[in-house]
Amino acid sequence: MCLAIIAPKGTNKYSDIIINAIKIAAGTNKDGAGYAFRERGVVYYNKGLYKSADELIDDLREDNITEDADLIIHLRNGNVGTVSIENCHPFVLSDKDEEINSDSGITDKGVLIHNGTIFKYQNYQSLTSDTYDFVKEFMYIPEFISLLKRDMKI
Repeated sequence: MCLAIIAPKGTNKYSDIIINAIKIAAGTNKDGAGYAFRERGVVYYNKGLYKSADELIDDLREDNITEDADLIIHLRNGNVGTVSIENCHPFVLSDKDEEINSDSGITDKGVLIHNGTIFKYQNYQSLTSDTYDFVKEFMYIPEFISLLKRDMKI
């Protein structure tokens, strides 16, 4: 199963706990990784097929993520969809392929990571992951996004 690491606002994003968690998770979750962080209402995201935990950690350090940011990190153990950058998390909440599949950028939309399988959207013959299909069909709906923003007090 995939692994998620959360470092909320107020935590050191480069602490030994976070760095060690990434290294341990990368040992068993080798099918890609990604992260997103939110600062001042803007979401920055990056994902890829990292050859090592150190490459992922280097990317995180290059972004100089402050303690004022919320950070999520996802390490993939692909069980639905091909091993590809497009199937790595996070996914931008959109109905446009070019946004959902983007490997890095800045968005005013939300992003999604999760662990496990969304069974309604699993299709082992598909090239896309269950998460991609879930975002494309459901998570981009403006009314749903509005509810998320209200509940998160963004």
